[in-house]
Amino acid sequence: MALMLAVILYCSFLSVFRFTAVVKADSDWLSGWQYRKSHVIESASGAGANYQIKIKVHYGSGTDSGENVYLNEHCRSDFGDVRFTDDDGVTELDYWMEKKVDSDYAIFWVEVKDDLSSSDATIYIYYGKSDAATTSNGKNTFLKFYDFGSDETDEWILDAGSWQWDTSNGILKLLTSSAEHRARIKDYTPSTGIAIRARIYGRPYPDTEMDSAIIFGYQDSSNFYMARINSYYDQVQLQEGCWLIHQNRIQL
Repeated sequence: MALMLAVILYCSFLSVFRFTAVVKADSDWLSGWQYRKSHVIESASGAGANYQIKIKVHYGSGTDSGENVYLNEHCRSDFGDVRFTDDDGVTELDYWMEKKVDSDYAIFWVEVKDDLSSSDATIYIYYGKSDAATTSNGKNTFLKFYDFGSDETDEWILDAGSWQWDTSNGILKLLTSSAEHRARIKDYTPSTGIAIRARIYGRPYPDTEMDSAIIFGYQDSSNFYMARINSYYDQVQLQEGCWLIHQNRIQL
């Protein structure tokens, strides 16, 4: 079996928000930017501070709703001039650009500093600066972040097997096959109430099945949770220890 991990991030998660209409540049704006929209993230009990929210930015025109915002061709085609600030309009927020298609859309994750437990928070999205380059930074945005673009062996425990850091393609690759071949993040105990997002690529050769998995909440060999890819049934399965508790068919 060949297993490849492309992105792993630990984040808090909240996704209820609304945009308001665009206005033209003013003196109290982020310097050099021509456009901005305000963006309200609605509160949720127990949410706390430093949430990461997903925003899908569209290059063209459309109606803002949910996580989707349209910039009417006023941003760079590569989205390099998109910035996010706190409600004062000038304090920049950390963000990561997960994906982009030039002149079409880009997916951003933004860390909101305000405490969302009881009050809505307003942030701004800025755009319209032709000489700007992206300042996307996953490590500053998330609780824990790996895109495998550099060799970070010192932050991982590779328990067994043959592993390869393919930094040019952003992949940590397992070249051997065994139930005991694991890669673990070193010295990190996540808190409760977080989301784990990862991309796993795999192929069943030379095995008849591919059973790659992400293990979390690990206490011992009988007490853990596992999100497991079962290629035989084309499913992603959630297990509690050895017990299957949920399954979904993979959408190809």
